[in-house]
Amino acid sequence: MIDKFTNPVEVVIYLIGCSSLAWHLAHGFQSAFRSLGGNPNKFNSLILNLGYAFAVIIPFTLAMMPISIYFGWIK
Repeated sequence: MIDKFTNPVEVVIYLIGCSSLAWHLAHGFQSAFRSLGGNPNKFNSLILNLGYAFAVIIPFTLAMMPISIYFGWIK
């Protein structure tokens, strides 16, 4: 991984993949509740906000690996 993520092109491609994952998770989290029938009106904003938080935290955590290798925080 250290050899791969010292190349800035591969880091950018990985980060584009992480942003695609964020887009997918933002839709998928709330869609999963609708598919299972759990769509009460009083919880819609909570489900939407949890979905957005989930969609930011997971890809951000995954994106920190190539970023930290590229900038030399991990050797």
